[in-house]
Amino acid sequence: MAQRNRCFEGSKAVYKDSNVDNNAKVSAKRGTGVCARGMCPDDVVEGKNLCALHQKELDDRNQDKMAEHQKIKARAAEVDDEGERKKIMLESSVYANNQLALALDKKNRPLVEALNSEFAAVHIDDDDYADKLDEYLSKLAGFLKGTKNLVTYAKIDGLIKSTASNLSYRSGRILSPIAAKDFILRVIHKGPIAGTDAVTSLTAEERQTLSGLLETAEFCCYWTNAKLVFSSFAGFNQFSPDRIGLQSLSYFDDGQQSAAVCLWAQRLMNNMNPDKRERFIRLLIAKYNPTRADIFIANYVNGVDNGVVFGDDARKYWENKWESQSKEAREAFANTPSKRKKDGTWKVLEDIRDWGKDEKVEDSQLKGDIDWVTGIDRADLMEFGGLADDRKSRQHSYSAPDTYPTSTRLNDAREADPAFHTRSSLAALAAKHEISELQVIIKMQRQMVEALIGHWRG
Repeated sequence: MAQRNRCFEGSKAVYKDSNVDNNAKVSAKRGTGVCARGMCPDDVVEGKNLCALHQKELDDRNQDKMAEHQKIKARAAEVDDEGERKKIMLESSVYANNQLALALDKKNRPLVEALNSEFAAVHIDDDDYADKLDEYLSKLAGFLKGTKNLVTYAKIDGLIKSTASNLSYRSGRILSPIAAKDFILRVIHKGPIAGTDAVTSLTAEERQTLSGLLETAEFCCYWTNAKLVFSSFAGFNQFSPDRIGLQSLSYFDDGQQSAAVCLWAQRLMNNMNPDKRERFIRLLIAKYNPTRADIFIANYVNGVDNGVVFGDDARKYWENKWESQSKEAREAFANTPSKRKKDGTWKVLEDIRDWGKDEKVEDSQLKGDIDWVTGIDRADLMEFGGLADDRKSRQHSYSAPDTYPTSTRLNDAREADPAFHTRSSLAALAAKHEISELQVIIKMQRQMVEALIGHWRG
């Protein structure tokens, strides 16, 4: 299958502000006794907002950061030129974050206010008014540009170092965080690369050059050719390193290949070996039919029977769904000794099955036994996880208006964007595009599917 070279831009504005609701969600969990790391149900360490496992991971990462900071600081001390020293120090996330905080701190605001006051005293009829205006604008632009560049650098560097720390942890600390960062930088700039390249370290100059290019150069997803975004909570296009070889091999094994991918594609291709991925891509290329899906959607909305009669696979799906979502099943999963509340009581879970089993089978038949994103039949998707009639967000119910049929792989990929995690964030995204919640989900998913198909179609 052939690949194109130019990055697919996508709809960047769609993802720009998607981190707001996710951050609000995490903040809201603090102080409730539940770990603030994602959906982790474990109790927090006293005086912290993380469970013991995640607190240890955070402490380990902070120790690694400080150790790296000390090494960078020692290297910078050997350089005479002040400008070069600052460049070297910016390799340290500790220093970069401190500089960022300094730039945004209240005590620096008087610098801008003083600049404004100074210019306010200039009379428009002064002979040198034009020169003073230019000087004022130049100083103000310089201050704001410096702050903006520092924010951009901190976001990119934070994502790369966080990803490197996770890779280091997953390697059993075989790779140090610095070595893992070198590996990630090579994956971005030169990938796909062999897993054995992880043992090759970059020089400080190479590391600085490659890190700097992330702010200015364009890098694309291996699977979709979508332009990668180097920032946390960036949605579908957020950068992630991924294995494109056998899933039984780690990132660093001989015979493995790793590439820079977008988070959407990573979730879409997760746990598939190369031959299965190729069959999946060929299925999308051959049978992607959004027009067919739109007809099924319109029929359902207008109360027209799509003429679908469920087979055994579809009925079995709802049998399993009914059992797995029961209050008893969810309590059995959540109410284990390690997940008890701090006072020793069990967590209380609601029965979220606000629908009848037969009712859902009937509703799913009316929706049609196809993926509403791609128009592909359930039968064709069974090898790749089948079809799910799932909720529009984690907070929606399983009632008929809140669910839609889509492939389980696309359902997993949708989770890459925090905008689909809560009712409020999805509603805000739909309002922004002036379309319904269902329409915005389908629009964004199709955009990525079409990018993948266009990239690999021969």
